[in-house]
Amino acid sequence: MIRAGFDVSDEPFLQGMVLTLKQRLVLDLRTRARLLVKDACTLMGVVDASQTMEEGEVFLQYRDET
Repeated sequence: MIRAGFDVSDEPFLQGMVLTLKQRLVLDLRTRARLLVKDACTLMGVVDASQTMEEGEVFLQYRDET
């Protein structure tokens, strides 16, 4: 199809299929690559847009739910 001059970037159905495949592969990677560690936690990072912290500084806040 590409050799015949078909423009893949202008095809909404094909773009949707590629996006769906990409999302599925990322989800599979995240699920299968997960290692369960006893007494571990999950952290999420965000950008310090206000530039309050010094370089290399990390702020961590947690809630003990046990």
